[in-house]
Amino acid sequence: MAKKNNQTGQDVIKALAKTTSLTITQVQELFLAYENLLYTVAKSNYADEITIALPYIGKISFIEKKGKKAGVTYRKPTSFEKGAETVEYTLEEDEPDYLRLKFDFLPALQKTTKETSVSKYMRKKNTIYKERVK
Repeated sequence: MAKKNNQTGQDVIKALAKTTSLTITQVQELFLAYENLLYTVAKSNYADEITIALPYIGKISFIEKKGKKAGVTYRKPTSFEKGAETVEYTLEEDEPDYLRLKFDFLPALQKTTKETSVSKYMRKKNTIYKERVK
């Protein structure tokens, strides 16, 4: 299995500072400004009507998620482990509606990602097929 290359926030900030004319502090300030913008919008009464653009990447919006009603029965896992047992759970009172963050990538970025992943899959598939034929 391939090793995953998980980037931390600091790794991303350093990489962006290295590839732009901005300093690490300026990049951090930019992300903090976006964070403050998201918190401000989330706390407003109009969050579900506002969309925030992330230039060249996509847009962030808030969507309303309806809470479950009292008396609803569903199965809930006992832990986060794979294959964990589930227990039947019945809500005693209504859950409130809440807002959830939604991120939509730009169509061009989605297309490029799809083309790259298909290409990678085909290379891997052809390599496996050639090994089996030998």
